[in-house]
Amino acid sequence: MPLARTGRGVAGLARWYRVPADPLTRAEAALGLASAWLERYGVITRGGVTADGTPGGFAAAYRLLSELESAGKMLRGYIVEGLGGAQFSTPEVISRVRRHADSVDRTEWPSGAATPTAHVLVALDPANPYGSVLPWPAHPTAHPSRAAGALVVLADGLCLAHLTRGGRVLTLFGPPESRVGHAALVGAALQRAVDEGRMHRLRIEEVDGGRVGASGLEDVLRAAGARLTPSGVTFEGRRA
Repeated sequence: MPLARTGRGVAGLARWYRVPADPLTRAEAALGLASAWLERYGVITRGGVTADGTPGGFAAAYRLLSELESAGKMLRGYIVEGLGGAQFSTPEVISRVRRHADSVDRTEWPSGAATPTAHVLVALDPANPYGSVLPWPAHPTAHPSRAAGALVVLADGLCLAHLTRGGRVLTLFGPPESRVGHAALVGAALQRAVDEGRMHRLRIEEVDGGRVGASGLEDVLRAAGARLTPSGVTFEGRRA
């Protein structure tokens, strides 16, 4: 339909209508769903399908994946250790996985890195495998979840921390001797995310079930850029 033209270009000042798409056939819908899983996870497992909230659960997904296997579209196998025997992927992905032989970790980090970069993700992000494909790291008191608004901090494939919605409660994972180092990486990642505008102002009031002031980590978080307040530590965007 015609558009209204302004001095700065074309503006959509009109009524718009969504054109109905032709309904997908069963085969097209099945291929689309399986393609989405492959794009998201690479290797399709029970945990990934369950986390997606697929209607019918993994039983329905298993029937679909078995049909695709019979049609030569996928292969089934024990691809990743610890994720169950019902794993599906493409020959190309399986070949790439086989090229990465496991080896003894030379450092604390699986890749052998000395100081990996930590990244902040929404807990529900498919790039975060914890709480779906992988179990959460062990913690003596906390029970993290993939809740809406929750955040995780990952480094070199390991989950370093979980923050509840709003960032009020921080849980750190890892052995006690790594707690300070992990807190420094987490603080740097949170400050960077706020500086880049990917997160709003963040205030942490509790760490591992106790007040920030009693955690012994407030100086570490302050060194990463946080500001100490009566309620906890606050990460704010830093101005030049």
